[in-house]
Amino acid sequence: MKKVTLLPVPDGHKVKIIHVHDKNGLREMALSNPKKPPRYVTYAMLLDNEGMMVDIAIAACSPRDTPSRKLGRAIAHNRLLTYYYDSQKESSAPNMALTA
Repeated sequence: MKKVTLLPVPDGHKVKIIHVHDKNGLREMALSNPKKPPRYVTYAMLLDNEGMMVDIAIAACSPRDTPSRKLGRAIAHNRLLTYYYDSQKESSAPNMALTA
């Protein structure tokens, strides 16, 4: 397996990772195929310095996949920080709306 690079966490923030496993499948996560829900899901939560959740991301393992905590953690972590950094760019971009 290739080495996975994690995106840097912003100053004053922490990332909390939770792995969930259900041998019957996680029905609430079955967005694409309700007949084959994922059995392994990894949640990554970005917490501020007060412990309040800023953002969340999910990595779900297909029933056909071989579960890997390391890969699930990397996918959820990088997805979370990509969402966070993209939202920061959008909020700091000047508003180009035309006014009458």
